[in-house]
Amino acid sequence: MALRKKHKAQMFIVTMIFLIGFIFSVQQNLFQYSEADVPGSMEQNDIYLLWNIRDLFRDTLEGSADCAEAQTRLSTLENYLNTRIFRGGYVLEVGYQLLCENWESATEAPLKLSITLTGEKTETVWETGLLSPAA
Repeated sequence: MALRKKHKAQMFIVTMIFLIGFIFSVQQNLFQYSEADVPGSMEQNDIYLLWNIRDLFRDTLEGSADCAEAQTRLSTLENYLNTRIFRGGYVLEVGYQLLCENWESATEAPLKLSITLTGEKTETVWETGLLSPAA
């Protein structure tokens, strides 16, 4: 009886190790497909990517409760975007300036955004001016 329980426990451990290894290998195979996707329209006009990045910053700003939280979230987003290489060889450089003194202002926007998109054939520099969450 004790021998049977020992074999069940061993089979359980072997099965768990196999399942963990299988999940890990599937995860590693899927990582190669997790690059930023640039659709065919991007090849014709890069303004679509620039608009999407602008909207990412605007949504991040909108989801922040205060200026300190916005600074943390925007910094994380900037670091993430600046380390990505987009399909097609596009390199993105994003910079921003958060103006905390304008956080509560109804007339002045709190964020100035600068985006540089460099491709094989072109380089696009885009200054958005000031962004507000509701704009």
